Amino acid sequence: MSLMSTLNMSTNAMGVHQNVISIVSNNISNMNTEGYHKQKANLGTLVLGIPINNSVNTQVKTSAGVEMINVERYTTTFIGSYYRDQLTNQSYLNQKADGMQDIADMFDELSGRGLDTALDDFYKALDNLNQYPSDMSARVNFLDSASTLTNSMNLISNNLDKIKTKSVGDGVSQKSLENSDLYAQVTSINDLLSQIKDVNKMLITSQGGTLDNNNLLDRRDTLINQLAQLGNFTIDTQANGTVNVSLQGTRLVGGAEVLGTFDVQTASSYDDYCKRNGIDNTNECNAVLMIKKSNGTIIQNANKKFSSGTIGGIIEGATSVEGVTINSVQNSLNTLAKSIANVFNELQTREGAFYIETVNGENKLSNTDLDKYTIFVTNDNDSLLDNINLDEIKNCAQKAGELNLTNDDIKYGLTYGRSVIADYVA
Repeated sequence: MSLMSTLNMSTNAMGVHQNVISIVSNNISNMNTEGYHKQKANLGTLVLGIPINNSVNTQVKTSAGVEMINVERYTTTFIGSYYRDQLTNQSYLNQKADGMQDIADMFDELSGRGLDTALDDFYKALDNLNQYPSDMSARVNFLDSASTLTNSMNLISNNLDKIKTKSVGDGVSQKSLENSDLYAQVTSINDLLSQIKDVNKMLITSQGGTLDNNNLLDRRDTLINQLAQLGNFTIDTQANGTVNVSLQGTRLVGGAEVLGTFDVQTASSYDDYCKRNGIDNTNECNAVLMIKKSNGTIIQNANKKFSSGTIGGIIEGATSVEGVTINSVQNSLNTLAKSIANVFNELQTREGAFYIETVNGENKLSNTDLDKYTIFVTNDNDSLLDNINLDEIKNCAQKAGELNLTNDDIKYGLTYGRSVIADYVA
């Protein structure tokens, strides 16, 4: 080997190791870069393309020093898959936790202004009226507390509806749907699928083991990790680094092609579709996801394909009646409201209950049409309390009471016994 060959070999070696140092520096620089994987240089002996004889001298002459064979990413398929699964589950739980927090904030119990306080005040006022049925302040205080209770329940119900509308729309209006959280997430999914397709296309023509190829793989992993946060997508990695994306058996990305995109429709639109096609509509959500495939077919209801991720959490939070969800809280609130209304209205209109009726200018006790004089009024669904029926409620009394009524009795109302509640004429 000549002196010049030795110097060239040394120069080449310095260049190779300079590149190794550059890769190490790049690793350090990107230690906090999202999606970046540490890389290392794999080195090997550089051999000239000359036939090697058994002669050692000949073999030495063909050696040209060191070369960089490739740049390797530190990653494994198992760890990547496991990490995505955890991202999906974490996003699902975070979404449910956020929904629970919204509900907790709405009830506002810690401030002392929530439903628990309204119920406590209501029962205290009722107990006071029970002890002092003829006391005017006790009657007024009871009616005020009952009005506060119904207003509190109605406010909570309205706020629950607002939370649901913000989450999945109101089920009718396209505008409310487009302003919903679900609609925004669907837009994000379609954007990610398109970007994954673009990266796949570049990976197909990229040379493996290069910095450019590794950067594309980092970009690919970042995109599929973001997608994993939104739903329980299946990722199938190919030998060339491209990925196929599926959801519960429906292929969405295959190589350099998007095979399916998402859209979302209102519950009302989906119901119309079911009626037109004679399909039994089992949908319980205000919004219905669709998958539009590249071959022209459409999956009209893909809600149940999402069992996890942010979208799975949104759909479950808006439809499930288990745990602390919008529907479960609404059902509990409605049950409580209906129970209160039934108990008090039954007492008010039970057999033997009377109210004051003016006939020919005279005030008399009557028990006709008692169902018109209920303390609480429910809505069309007969489940949620409306406001107190101040316009229709008349002064009532139990039949066993006195019939000699004073003008103040007639004006402000009265109650006899411990179970029939009186209202005043405003």
